[in-house]
Amino acid sequence: MYFKTTKGKILIQDNLDDKQKILDISMFQSISSIKYSSVSKNIFLTGVRINEKSFNIQKNLKGDYKLYKLNSQTLKWELIFNKYANDPVYMHKTGNIAFCYGPGLMVITPEGKIVKKINMGRFSWGPRSLSVSPNGDKLAIIKWEGDEKKIYIYNSNDDSFQRYSSTVYNYVWLDNDNIIFDNDNYIKKLSISDGKVAKYFKNYKDIITTTLSGENKSFSRFLDCKAHEIDVSIGSLKKSKDNLYFTLRLFLYGKSHRFNGVFCYNIKKHTYSLVYKSHKNSFVDGFACNDEGIMWINIRYQSEKRRDKKIFILNHKRLKEGWDFFPSDHLPYFSFQFFPKPEINEKREEKQEKLLTKIYRLFKSFIG
Repeated sequence: MYFKTTKGKILIQDNLDDKQKILDISMFQSISSIKYSSVSKNIFLTGVRINEKSFNIQKNLKGDYKLYKLNSQTLKWELIFNKYANDPVYMHKTGNIAFCYGPGLMVITPEGKIVKKINMGRFSWGPRSLSVSPNGDKLAIIKWEGDEKKIYIYNSNDDSFQRYSSTVYNYVWLDNDNIIFDNDNYIKKLSISDGKVAKYFKNYKDIITTTLSGENKSFSRFLDCKAHEIDVSIGSLKKSKDNLYFTLRLFLYGKSHRFNGVFCYNIKKHTYSLVYKSHKNSFVDGFACNDEGIMWINIRYQSEKRRDKKIFILNHKRLKEGWDFFPSDHLPYFSFQFFPKPEINEKREEKQEKLLTKIYRLFKSFIG
């Protein structure tokens, strides 16, 4: 499923060449999350309607973000939970809907009846990175504990809720019983059943040797150095069918030698391949993928003279026209997902801001 926001509307397509459907979002002044279930074909949205209270961190106002579901027949948004909600996912094994209600996790029926409510502490402004397992019976959710992120699993089969001790930066579901996550310089596998953690990827030297050793002799510098001479960063995990995508950054201390790129690991074949290697004075600043693979890679330049840009791996003109892949409920979201406000609201706020500026200037001239 693909989407594009324009003038208070969301355009959606099952595929980039299909007929467009138009979803009206002009009734919302702010949208905090929107998710698509590839199993149920449902689209869920959490947003604040016009004339309702939006969030304000300074005033400690969480905002009237409520949960809506799209009626596939009328293309209208139907309210299904009338209190704070964010980051919804669909549990296709039970047919229930899970989301973050602020202090923790909540599971409700399609009619809005509460099935499970788990308080995890204080209200969280940031995303809980909620996702559902491939078979739809388990939920993974992140909780900040001090400066560390810990992963919790809710299992609908036995109604259990378990914390795992490993610190997690990013994670993806490998299968129904295992999670892959990055922790500092390593990619690890967590077994949900017994809590055991093991390294999943080889170290960076093996990755370079199998993908880059014959390409450029300069990579031998990274292979010959000692552990304390190099900074290694592996992360930004994403999964697409049988492929795991990740970024690898290498930097030699005290020298200008560095490497930054995106790699692919095939789960079945156990092979690595290079997807993209950044050029001098640039680095990879995130990427997006769907079931077809990586769609685009965002490139950021260290020089102010060059503008950041997207490299389109999936070569389709619609992507270059601003279309993007709908966030899936199987992939956790690790950043704020606020959508652009509808154009009508932007104009209204712009008028209000101009009016306040005029009033302020008149006040300044009055008092001298």
